[in-house]
Amino acid sequence: MNKLERTVTLEVGTEASNFSEAYRHECECRYVLDRLPDKWARNKWLYGNPNGVRDATGRINEAMVRRPSIGAARGLAAAERIRAGVMQIVEARKRGKAAP
Repeated sequence: MNKLERTVTLEVGTEASNFSEAYRHECECRYVLDRLPDKWARNKWLYGNPNGVRDATGRINEAMVRRPSIGAARGLAAAERIRAGVMQIVEARKRGKAAP
């Protein structure tokens, strides 16, 4: 173990090393959630499109991905992983506020 490495508790309740991929992923998800002011800014950062990439039926339409965005740079799967991580943090925060 590196002298700088520590065990941290992630917002979703699990523990991980501060050098781990899980920690890096959560930091990126927290950035999206806490630093981007609204849903449209988040969608623009993730997909390059303020309306997201889902069509009227709710299916993902890859043709809607624009540059510059995470979806264009790293692929739509990476953007969707970040989006899912953001939703996990939102749910964890809701549970935390509901606790007495």
